[in-house]
Amino acid sequence: MRVTFLSLIGIVAMAAQSCYYDNKEDLNQNLGSANCDTTNVTYSGTIQAIMATNCATSTVCHAGPNPSGIKDFTSYQEVKSAIDASGNGSLIGRITATTGSLMPQGGPKLPDCDIQKIQKWADNGAPNN
Repeated sequence: MRVTFLSLIGIVAMAAQSCYYDNKEDLNQNLGSANCDTTNVTYSGTIQAIMATNCATSTVCHAGPNPSGIKDFTSYQEVKSAIDASGNGSLIGRITATTGSLMPQGGPKLPDCDIQKIQKWADNGAPNN
């Protein structure tokens, strides 16, 4: 009886240690990077949606007539000017945390695929397409 009880406790302990939980966002981000399609990145079809979801919402800094993030990312001109900026003002530098603080501020890092799409669009001259 005592051996069976100890064996049962051992099995339960091993089973509990074998459980593994991943953060859903981390899993999706890692999977998305390998399958990230950057062949047809456009402002209207790709970048605008990324900005609207992550940067230019009513609860985030870059929207409205007086955005707390200075630039209003609901506007192509403002997003393009942030791409063209150098130093701490660079959108690429801020979303990768290579210059300045990581954006979105206080939120999770953008998925790698979104960053790759923004970088591809910037590398193509940030066209208004």
